[in-house]
Amino acid sequence: MGYVFLGVFAALPYLILFALGAALLCVFGVKPRAALVAAGAVSLALNLGLCLALGLNAVDYSAAALGKGLTILPYLLAVGLLTLIPNAKILLEAVEDGRTVRARRTVISAMLATALVVSGAMWYSRHPILIIPEECAAYVDRDILRGSLCSRRFGQMTLYIRVVGATETSLCAEAVYFPFFDSLGCAREYDADTGRWAGEYYEP
Repeated sequence: MGYVFLGVFAALPYLILFALGAALLCVFGVKPRAALVAAGAVSLALNLGLCLALGLNAVDYSAAALGKGLTILPYLLAVGLLTLIPNAKILLEAVEDGRTVRARRTVISAMLATALVVSGAMWYSRHPILIIPEECAAYVDRDILRGSLCSRRFGQMTLYIRVVGATETSLCAEAVYFPFFDSLGCAREYDADTGRWAGEYYEP
């Protein structure tokens, strides 16, 4: 029974991407058989390629892929809802002719593209590239680093965070933001008496 569960779990990323891809292609007017074949090929190639590139076994890859998917899902839902509201009229009106069908497909395509780009940018802004020198890696908590320097300003995206230096009792890092490429630094020191980290922000 356990092997069956692990097999189903390992296949979930493939099945989910296959189902989503087939549904989207059908919405865009692709014939069902062609949509199933194309979605299956893309799902298999993408998931298998990522699995091999990351060097994970099937179960670990499935857990990682589903975890990433769940972190992105709230952004997708939020952006999808925001793009749905101004386009509700054309999506809900009755289909009367070919022009309405084409208009509906155009609107849905634009909504999906907007949701993908914006939610992807929002997710990346909270999970930017971390540039950490090898000698500092053992002393850096990546979650705390992201929480300290990731931008929370609307319209501003964190491009990357670079660790300048780190030891057991100190950390110095700097972040660069888009679109104006302004930057912010954070220097933290560990106080052995209180057992807490204290620090301040500075302009590099």
